Amino acid sequence: MDSRCPACRTELQGRYLGTLDIRCPHCAAALRYNVHPMENGPWHLEIGIYVFGFASLAVAAVTTVLLGWPPVLALLVALGATMAYAWAAWRRARRSIPQDWPRWRAESHSRRSPPR
Repeated sequence: MDSRCPACRTELQGRYLGTLDIRCPHCAAALRYNVHPMENGPWHLEIGIYVFGFASLAVAAVTTVLLGWPPVLALLVALGATMAYAWAAWRRARRSIPQDWPRWRAESHSRRSPPR
């Protein structure tokens, strides 16, 4: 992602993690965090990992009971499946978000309601 200030093109990478509204330290432009739809979709990356992890643990429990596998082996298989899914989901997210997506967008200074 492009994490430069849209006004002066100064690099802002990693300085403002978790901050939604900032001022550029170089030009003092008001900036707002620009969320990509992939980051804020109905199946957010972390939610999918948690759901898949829980499902793989449930499968591990059923496998332990039905097939008679040792519980440690079933948990290792579940952990491996969850890690494989997390890796694939992360790769998909990295490919889906364009590298030139602007991380910050200029915020308008006018907070008034539009004229009627």
